[in-house]
Parts: sequence; C-alpha cells; structure tokens
Amino acid sequence: MLGLSTLVSRIIMGLVAALLIIGLFQIRSCTQARQKAAEARLNNAQGKAAHESAKDAITTQGAAAAREQASEQMTADNTKEITNAKGAEVVLHPDVAATGRRKLCGRAAYRDRPECRVQ
Repeated sequence: MLGLSTLVSRIIMGLVAALLIIGLFQIRSCTQARQKAAEARLNNAQGKAAHESAKDAITTQGAAAAREQASEQMTADNTKEITNAKGAEVVLHPDVAATGRRKLCGRAAYRDRPECRVQ
C-alpha cells in the first residue's frame, strides 16, 4: 500500500499538471481572442475605408456631372443668344463662316456636333 506522503505527492502533482494544462488552454484562448479582436479592428477599418472611398467617388461623379450639365447649358444659352442677336440673319462670307466653324469645332464643347463632323 502506498504511503500517505506518496499519495499526497501524486495528488499534488496531478493538481499541478491539471493547473498547467488549464493555464496553457487559457493562454491559447487569450491569444486567439486577441487575434480575433485584431482581425475585427482591421475589417472595421477596411470597411470604413471602402465606405469613404465610395463616398468620395460618388461626390466626384456628382461634381463632374454638374460641371458637364453647366457646360451644356452654357453652350445652349450661347447658341440661343447668337441665333437671336441682331444681325444673325446676315449671311457671312464663306471663308469667314468656315474659319469660325473650324475654330469652334476645335473646342471640346463643339467637337461632336454634326456641323463639326462634316469638315
């Protein structure tokens, strides 16, 4: 039969081993929790960055559309004013008309107009 001190030693060794195993699992669990927390922070930061990037793209696209609309409106207004101006019905010399058309067609606002494609 085992002596009492041997039995107590084995119990203490078993408890120490159990505590050691529990401690290792705790350390592993804490490490995993820290990794998951870091991943969550990273995913959150990436989500915010993607949101800000999309917001910037929408703002940029909206501003570009507004500029384009303003440019088209200015072209329409200019055409109307020129057409309605006093003397607009006077026929220009063909060389003057061709030069004016050629110079206007060099501008981006007029480049795609049918009158510019004819040249």
